[in-house]
Amino acid sequence: MMSHWIPIVAGAAIFAMWAIKLLPALRYVRTHHLSDFAARSSGEVEWPLLSVIIPARNEAATLEQGLRSLLSGNYPHLELIAIDDRSTDGTGEIMDRLAAEDERLNVVHVSELPEGWLGKNHAMQSGAAAARGEFILFTDGDILFGPETLKDSVRVMLHDRLDHLTLYPQMILHSSGESALAAFFGFMFLLGTSSWNVSTGNRHSYAGIGAFNLVRAEPYRQVGGHEPLRLEVLDDVRLGQLLKDRGYQSQLLIGGESVRVRWQSSLWQMIRGLEKNAYASVGYSLPYLIFALSIMGILVYAPFIGIVLFPDSRSIPYWGTLVLMHAGFAECNRRIQGDSRSWPLLTIGAATFMFAYARSCWITLAQNGVRWRDTFYPLDQLRKQQYLQTRRFD
Repeated sequence: MMSHWIPIVAGAAIFAMWAIKLLPALRYVRTHHLSDFAARSSGEVEWPLLSVIIPARNEAATLEQGLRSLLSGNYPHLELIAIDDRSTDGTGEIMDRLAAEDERLNVVHVSELPEGWLGKNHAMQSGAAAARGEFILFTDGDILFGPETLKDSVRVMLHDRLDHLTLYPQMILHSSGESALAAFFGFMFLLGTSSWNVSTGNRHSYAGIGAFNLVRAEPYRQVGGHEPLRLEVLDDVRLGQLLKDRGYQSQLLIGGESVRVRWQSSLWQMIRGLEKNAYASVGYSLPYLIFALSIMGILVYAPFIGIVLFPDSRSIPYWGTLVLMHAGFAECNRRIQGDSRSWPLLTIGAATFMFAYARSCWITLAQNGVRWRDTFYPLDQLRKQQYLQTRRFD
Protein backbone atom coordinates (compact mmCIF):
# COMPACT_ATOMS: atom_id res chain seq x y z
CA MET A 1 0.00 0.00 0.00
CA MET A 2 2.81 2.36 0.92
CA SER A 3 4.54 1.73 -2.41
CA HIS A 4 1.36 2.84 -4.19
CA TRP A 5 1.47 6.27 -2.55
CA ILE A 6 5.19 7.00 -2.93
CA PRO A 7 5.04 7.98 -6.64
CA ILE A 8 1.87 9.98 -6.02
CA VAL A 9 3.50 11.95 -3.21
CA ALA A 10 6.65 12.45 -5.29
CA GLY A 11 4.62 13.68 -8.25
CA ALA A 12 2.58 15.99 -6.04
CA ALA A 13 5.79 17.44 -4.58
CA ILE A 14 7.14 18.21 -8.05
CA PHE A 15 3.81 19.78 -9.01
CA ALA A 16 3.88 21.92 -5.85
CA MET A 17 7.43 23.14 -6.52
CA TRP A 18 6.41 24.27 -9.99
CA ALA A 19 3.21 25.89 -8.73
CA ILE A 20 4.95 27.85 -5.95
CA LYS A 21 7.17 29.60 -8.48
CA LEU A 22 4.96 29.65 -11.55
CA LEU A 23 1.79 31.18 -10.16
CA PRO A 24 3.39 34.45 -8.95
CA ALA A 25 5.52 34.52 -12.13
CA LEU A 26 2.39 34.34 -14.28
CA ARG A 27 0.82 37.21 -12.37
CA TYR A 28 4.04 39.16 -12.80
CA VAL A 29 4.37 38.76 -16.59
CA ARG A 30 0.78 39.90 -17.07
CA THR A 31 1.21 43.14 -15.15
CA HIS A 32 4.85 44.26 -15.26
CA HIS A 33 5.42 45.72 -18.71
CA LEU A 34 7.14 49.05 -19.28
CA SER A 35 4.33 50.27 -21.52
CA ASP A 36 1.69 49.59 -18.85
CA PHE A 37 3.70 51.27 -16.10
CA ALA A 38 4.38 54.28 -18.32
CA ALA A 39 0.69 54.61 -19.23
CA ARG A 40 -0.36 54.89 -15.60
CA SER A 41 2.49 57.35 -14.93
CA SER A 42 1.12 59.94 -17.36
CA GLY A 43 1.29 63.63 -16.58
CA GLU A 44 3.53 66.63 -17.06
CA VAL A 45 7.22 65.85 -16.52
CA GLU A 46 10.22 68.14 -16.24
CA TRP A 47 12.68 65.87 -17.99
CA PRO A 48 16.02 65.56 -16.15
CA LEU A 49 19.32 65.17 -17.96
CA LEU A 50 19.81 61.50 -18.83
CA SER A 51 23.32 60.16 -19.44
CA VAL A 52 23.52 56.94 -21.46
CA ILE A 53 26.74 54.94 -21.07
CA ILE A 54 27.61 52.60 -23.96
CA PRO A 55 30.83 50.59 -23.53
CA ALA A 56 31.99 48.70 -26.62
CA ARG A 57 34.99 46.67 -27.67
CA ASN A 58 35.28 45.46 -31.27
CA GLU A 59 31.57 45.89 -32.01
CA ALA A 60 31.83 47.68 -35.34
CA ALA A 61 29.32 45.32 -36.96
CA THR A 62 26.40 46.26 -34.69
CA LEU A 63 27.33 49.48 -32.89
CA GLU A 64 26.11 52.11 -35.34
CA GLN A 65 22.54 50.79 -35.51
CA GLY A 66 22.32 50.76 -31.72
CA LEU A 67 23.69 54.28 -31.31
CA ARG A 68 21.40 55.66 -34.01
CA SER A 69 18.37 54.11 -32.30
CA LEU A 70 19.26 56.09 -29.18
CA LEU A 71 19.95 59.32 -31.05
CA SER A 72 16.68 59.07 -33.00
CA GLY A 73 14.54 58.74 -29.86
CA ASN A 74 12.43 61.59 -28.53
CA TYR A 75 14.02 62.10 -25.11
CA PRO A 76 14.57 65.88 -24.90
CA HIS A 77 17.50 66.19 -22.47
CA LEU A 78 20.06 63.58 -23.38
CA GLU A 79 23.78 62.94 -23.45
CA LEU A 80 25.39 59.77 -24.79
CA ILE A 81 28.83 58.68 -23.65
CA ALA A 82 30.30 55.93 -25.83
CA ILE A 83 33.42 54.24 -24.49
CA ASP A 84 35.81 52.68 -26.97
CA ASP A 85 37.39 49.98 -24.82
CA ARG A 86 40.67 49.23 -26.62
CA SER A 87 38.97 48.30 -29.89
CA THR A 88 40.94 47.24 -32.97
CA ASP A 89 38.15 46.88 -35.55
CA GLY A 90 37.05 50.46 -36.20
CA THR A 91 34.60 50.74 -33.30
CA GLY A 92 36.25 53.95 -32.11
CA GLU A 93 36.14 55.48 -35.59
CA ILE A 94 32.39 54.80 -35.83
CA MET A 95 31.87 56.52 -32.48
CA ASP A 96 33.92 59.54 -33.55
CA ARG A 97 32.06 59.85 -36.86
CA LEU A 98 28.65 59.78 -35.18
CA ALA A 99 29.84 62.23 -32.51
CA ALA A 100 30.79 64.66 -35.29
CA GLU A 101 27.20 64.41 -36.58
CA ASP A 102 25.45 64.84 -33.21
CA GLU A 103 26.78 66.94 -30.35
CA ARG A 104 24.83 64.87 -27.81
CA LEU A 105 27.29 62.02 -28.32
CA ASN A 106 30.63 62.15 -26.54
CA VAL A 107 33.37 59.55 -26.95
CA VAL A 108 35.87 58.27 -24.40
CA HIS A 109 38.79 56.24 -25.76
CA VAL A 110 40.33 53.75 -23.32
CA SER A 111 43.81 52.64 -24.39
CA GLU A 112 44.92 50.68 -21.32
CA LEU A 113 43.16 48.48 -18.77
CA PRO A 114 44.21 49.18 -15.17
CA GLU A 115 45.24 46.24 -13.00
CA GLY A 116 42.39 44.69 -11.03
CA TRP A 117 39.55 45.61 -13.40
CA LEU A 118 37.45 43.80 -15.97
CA GLY A 119 37.48 45.75 -19.21
CA LYS A 120 33.76 46.43 -19.47
CA ASN A 121 33.43 47.35 -15.80
CA HIS A 122 36.28 49.84 -16.10
CA ALA A 123 34.73 51.27 -19.26
CA MET A 124 31.40 51.81 -17.49
CA GLN A 125 33.14 53.41 -14.51
CA SER A 126 35.02 55.72 -16.91
CA GLY A 127 31.81 56.67 -18.68
CA ALA A 128 29.95 57.30 -15.44
CA ALA A 129 32.78 59.56 -14.25
CA ALA A 130 32.13 61.79 -17.27
CA ALA A 131 28.33 61.70 -16.93
CA ARG A 132 26.51 64.90 -15.94
CA GLY A 133 23.00 63.48 -15.78
CA GLU A 134 20.67 63.05 -12.82
CA PHE A 135 19.96 59.60 -14.27
CA ILE A 136 22.50 57.20 -15.78
CA LEU A 137 21.58 54.37 -18.15
CA PHE A 138 24.08 51.56 -18.69
CA THR A 139 23.44 49.67 -21.91
CA ASP A 140 25.23 47.75 -24.66
CA GLY A 141 26.18 48.85 -28.14
CA ASP A 142 23.96 46.33 -29.93
CA ILE A 143 20.69 47.26 -28.20
CA LEU A 144 17.87 48.67 -30.33
CA PHE A 145 15.67 51.22 -28.57
CA GLY A 146 12.15 52.30 -29.44
CA PRO A 147 11.51 56.05 -29.85
CA GLU A 148 9.60 56.27 -26.55
CA THR A 149 11.78 53.94 -24.47
CA LEU A 150 13.84 56.53 -22.62
CA LYS A 151 10.86 58.78 -21.93
CA ASP A 152 8.75 55.88 -20.68
CA SER A 153 11.53 54.63 -18.42
CA VAL A 154 12.33 57.99 -16.83
CA ARG A 155 8.62 58.65 -16.41
CA VAL A 156 8.27 55.39 -14.45
CA MET A 157 11.39 56.16 -12.39
CA LEU A 158 10.00 59.56 -11.38
CA HIS A 159 6.41 58.43 -10.77
CA ASP A 160 7.37 55.34 -8.72
CA ARG A 161 10.34 57.04 -7.02
CA LEU A 162 12.71 54.33 -8.13
CA ASP A 163 16.46 54.36 -7.74
CA HIS A 164 17.04 51.53 -10.22
CA LEU A 165 15.02 50.23 -13.16
CA THR A 166 16.09 47.30 -15.30
CA LEU A 167 14.28 46.02 -18.40
CA TYR A 168 14.21 42.51 -19.82
CA PRO A 169 14.76 42.88 -23.59
CA GLN A 170 12.97 41.18 -26.44
CA MET A 171 15.35 38.86 -28.29
CA ILE A 172 15.66 38.90 -32.08
CA LEU A 173 15.86 35.19 -32.95
CA HIS A 174 16.36 33.38 -36.25
CA SER A 175 15.93 29.66 -35.51
CA SER A 176 13.98 27.24 -33.35
CA GLY A 177 17.14 26.36 -31.44
CA GLU A 178 17.77 30.01 -30.60
CA SER A 179 14.14 30.40 -29.59
CA ALA A 180 14.30 27.36 -27.31
CA LEU A 181 17.39 28.55 -25.42
CA ALA A 182 16.27 32.19 -25.22
CA ALA A 183 12.81 31.18 -24.00
CA PHE A 184 14.15 28.86 -21.31
CA PHE A 185 16.78 31.39 -20.26
CA GLY A 186 14.08 34.04 -19.81
CA PHE A 187 11.87 31.54 -18.00
CA MET A 188 14.62 30.65 -15.54
CA PHE A 189 15.53 34.31 -15.10
CA LEU A 190 11.97 35.15 -14.04
CA LEU A 191 11.72 32.20 -11.67
CA GLY A 192 15.29 32.37 -10.38
CA THR A 193 15.19 36.07 -9.51
CA SER A 194 11.68 35.81 -8.03
CA SER A 195 10.92 38.70 -10.35
CA TRP A 196 7.70 39.55 -8.51
CA ASN A 197 9.76 40.40 -5.40
CA VAL A 198 12.42 42.65 -6.98
CA SER A 199 10.46 45.79 -6.06
CA THR A 200 9.89 44.63 -2.47
CA GLY A 201 12.21 44.81 0.52
CA ASN A 202 13.28 41.19 0.02
CA ARG A 203 17.05 41.45 -0.41
CA HIS A 204 17.26 37.92 -1.79
CA SER A 205 15.33 39.06 -4.88
CA TYR A 206 17.25 41.44 -7.13
CA ALA A 207 17.94 41.88 -10.82
CA GLY A 208 20.08 43.75 -13.27
CA ILE A 209 20.28 43.33 -17.05
CA GLY A 210 23.12 44.68 -19.16
CA ALA A 211 20.79 45.71 -21.96
CA PHE A 212 19.10 48.26 -19.71
CA ASN A 213 20.26 49.26 -16.22
CA LEU A 214 18.91 52.72 -15.35
CA VAL A 215 19.97 54.30 -12.06
CA ARG A 216 19.77 57.61 -10.28
CA ALA A 217 23.26 59.08 -10.33
CA GLU A 218 23.34 59.95 -6.63
CA PRO A 219 22.61 56.43 -5.27
CA TYR A 220 24.94 54.95 -7.88
CA ARG A 221 27.79 57.14 -6.66
CA GLN A 222 26.85 56.60 -3.01
CA VAL A 223 27.45 52.85 -3.37
CA GLY A 224 30.79 53.43 -5.10
CA GLY A 225 29.71 53.04 -8.71
CA HIS A 226 31.31 50.06 -10.41
CA GLU A 227 34.37 50.13 -8.16
CA PRO A 228 32.95 47.43 -5.79
CA LEU A 229 32.25 45.36 -8.93
CA ARG A 230 35.58 45.88 -10.67
CA LEU A 231 36.24 42.14 -11.12
CA GLU A 232 32.61 41.00 -11.19
CA VAL A 233 31.74 39.13 -14.39
CA LEU A 234 28.02 39.54 -13.65
CA ASP A 235 28.34 43.31 -13.38
CA ASP A 236 24.75 43.97 -14.44
CA VAL A 237 23.17 41.59 -11.93
CA ARG A 238 25.50 42.64 -9.13
CA LEU A 239 24.78 46.33 -9.70
CA GLY A 240 21.13 45.57 -8.97
CA GLN A 241 22.13 43.51 -5.95
CA LEU A 242 24.48 46.22 -4.68
CA LEU A 243 21.76 48.87 -4.81
CA LYS A 244 19.21 46.54 -3.21
CA ASP A 245 21.64 45.64 -0.42
CA ARG A 246 22.07 49.33 0.42
CA GLY A 247 18.32 49.84 0.71
CA TYR A 248 17.59 51.52 -2.62
CA GLN A 249 14.37 50.90 -4.54
CA SER A 250 14.60 48.63 -7.60
CA GLN A 251 12.13 47.47 -10.23
CA LEU A 252 12.31 44.86 -13.00
CA LEU A 253 9.97 45.29 -15.96
CA ILE A 254 9.49 43.55 -19.30
CA GLY A 255 10.72 45.82 -22.06
CA GLY A 256 8.96 44.20 -25.00
CA GLU A 257 9.58 46.00 -28.28
CA SER A 258 10.95 49.01 -26.40
CA VAL A 259 14.30 47.21 -25.95
CA ARG A 260 15.37 44.62 -28.51
CA VAL A 261 18.61 42.78 -29.12
CA ARG A 262 20.06 40.16 -31.41
CA TRP A 263 21.68 38.25 -28.54
CA GLN A 264 24.10 36.24 -30.67
CA SER A 265 24.40 35.29 -34.34
CA SER A 266 23.47 31.59 -33.87
CA LEU A 267 22.53 28.98 -31.28
CA TRP A 268 26.16 27.93 -30.88
CA GLN A 269 27.21 31.54 -30.37
CA MET A 270 24.51 31.88 -27.71
CA ILE A 271 25.99 28.88 -25.90
CA ARG A 272 29.45 30.39 -26.23
CA GLY A 273 28.07 33.72 -25.03
CA LEU A 274 27.11 32.07 -21.74
CA GLU A 275 30.65 30.74 -21.32
CA LYS A 276 31.88 33.53 -19.05
CA ASN A 277 28.59 34.17 -17.21
CA ALA A 278 27.03 30.81 -16.43
CA TYR A 279 29.58 29.44 -13.95
CA ALA A 280 29.94 32.91 -12.42
CA SER A 281 26.20 32.96 -11.71
CA VAL A 282 26.63 30.15 -9.17
CA GLY A 283 29.60 31.83 -7.50
CA TYR A 284 32.13 29.57 -9.25
CA SER A 285 30.93 26.73 -7.02
CA LEU A 286 30.99 23.27 -8.60
CA PRO A 287 28.87 21.62 -5.84
CA TYR A 288 26.24 24.34 -6.15
CA LEU A 289 26.15 23.99 -9.94
CA ILE A 290 25.75 20.21 -9.72
CA PHE A 291 22.96 20.64 -7.18
CA ALA A 292 21.17 23.30 -9.24
CA LEU A 293 21.36 21.34 -12.51
CA SER A 294 20.20 18.17 -10.75
CA ILE A 295 17.14 19.90 -9.33
CA MET A 296 16.41 21.46 -12.71
CA GLY A 297 16.69 18.10 -14.44
CA ILE A 298 14.34 16.47 -11.93
CA LEU A 299 11.74 19.23 -12.21
CA VAL A 300 11.74 19.24 -16.02
CA TYR A 301 12.17 15.56 -16.89
CA ALA A 302 10.81 13.58 -13.92
CA PRO A 303 7.16 14.14 -15.00
CA PHE A 304 7.88 12.35 -18.30
CA ILE A 305 9.53 9.47 -16.45
CA GLY A 306 6.61 9.29 -14.01
CA ILE A 307 4.10 8.92 -16.83
CA VAL A 308 6.11 6.07 -18.38
CA LEU A 309 6.73 4.23 -15.10
CA PHE A 310 3.22 4.62 -13.67
CA PRO A 311 0.65 4.29 -16.49
CA ASP A 312 -2.32 4.33 -14.11
CA SER A 313 -3.90 6.70 -11.60
CA ARG A 314 -0.49 7.31 -10.03
CA SER A 315 0.47 9.29 -13.14
CA ILE A 316 -2.13 12.02 -12.45
CA PRO A 317 0.23 14.44 -10.62
CA TYR A 318 2.83 13.97 -13.36
CA TRP A 319 0.31 14.80 -16.08
CA GLY A 320 -0.75 17.81 -14.05
CA THR A 321 2.86 18.95 -13.77
CA LEU A 322 3.40 18.60 -17.52
CA VAL A 323 0.36 20.75 -18.26
CA LEU A 324 1.33 23.35 -15.67
CA MET A 325 4.97 23.72 -16.66
CA HIS A 326 4.34 23.79 -20.43
CA ALA A 327 1.45 26.23 -20.11
CA GLY A 328 3.45 28.44 -17.75
CA PHE A 329 6.50 28.33 -20.00
CA ALA A 330 4.45 29.26 -23.06
CA GLU A 331 2.62 32.10 -21.31
CA CYS A 332 5.80 33.59 -19.88
CA ASN A 333 7.49 33.48 -23.27
CA ARG A 334 4.43 34.96 -24.97
CA ARG A 335 4.47 37.89 -22.57
CA ILE A 336 8.23 38.42 -22.86
CA GLN A 337 8.93 37.58 -26.49
CA GLY A 338 5.50 37.82 -28.08
CA ASP A 339 5.75 34.18 -29.20
CA SER A 340 2.76 31.99 -28.33
CA ARG A 341 4.06 28.84 -30.03
CA SER A 342 6.96 28.05 -27.71
CA TRP A 343 5.45 25.35 -25.49
CA PRO A 344 7.06 22.40 -27.40
CA LEU A 345 10.49 23.98 -26.85
CA LEU A 346 10.63 23.57 -23.06
CA THR A 347 12.57 20.31 -22.86
CA ILE A 348 14.91 21.28 -25.72
CA GLY A 349 15.57 24.65 -24.13
CA ALA A 350 16.23 23.05 -20.75
CA ALA A 351 18.71 20.56 -22.19
CA THR A 352 20.54 23.29 -24.11
CA PHE A 353 20.58 25.53 -21.04
CA MET A 354 22.04 22.80 -18.83
CA PHE A 355 24.64 21.95 -21.46
CA ALA A 356 25.67 25.63 -21.68
CA TYR A 357 26.09 25.83 -17.91
CA ALA A 358 28.05 22.58 -17.71
CA ARG A 359 30.24 23.72 -20.60
CA SER A 360 30.90 27.07 -18.92
CA CYS A 361 31.99 25.27 -15.76
CA TRP A 362 34.22 22.85 -17.65
CA ILE A 363 35.98 25.57 -19.67
CA THR A 364 36.45 27.90 -16.69
CA LEU A 365 37.96 25.12 -14.58
CA ALA A 366 40.05 23.73 -17.45
CA GLN A 367 41.68 27.07 -18.20
CA ASN A 368 41.56 28.15 -14.54
CA GLY A 369 39.94 31.45 -15.37
CA VAL A 370 37.81 33.46 -17.77
CA ARG A 371 38.82 34.98 -21.09
CA TRP A 372 36.77 38.05 -21.92
CA ARG A 373 37.38 40.80 -24.45
CA ASP A 374 40.79 39.32 -25.28
CA THR A 375 41.93 39.52 -21.65
CA PHE A 376 42.43 36.54 -19.32
CA TYR A 377 41.32 36.76 -15.68
CA PRO A 378 42.55 34.04 -13.24
CA LEU A 379 39.83 32.13 -11.42
CA ASP A 380 41.34 32.67 -7.96
CA GLN A 381 41.25 36.42 -8.50
CA LEU A 382 37.65 36.35 -9.72
CA ARG A 383 36.54 34.23 -6.77
CA LYS A 384 38.17 36.51 -4.22
CA GLN A 385 36.78 39.70 -5.71
CA GLN A 386 33.25 38.59 -6.56
CA TYR A 387 30.63 40.74 -4.90
CA LEU A 388 29.13 37.75 -3.08
CA GLN A 389 32.37 37.57 -1.07
CA THR A 390 32.75 41.30 -0.36
CA ARG A 391 29.14 42.46 0.04
CA ARG A 392 27.97 44.29 3.13
CA PHE A 393 24.66 45.74 4.29
CA ASP A 394 24.01 49.29 5.45
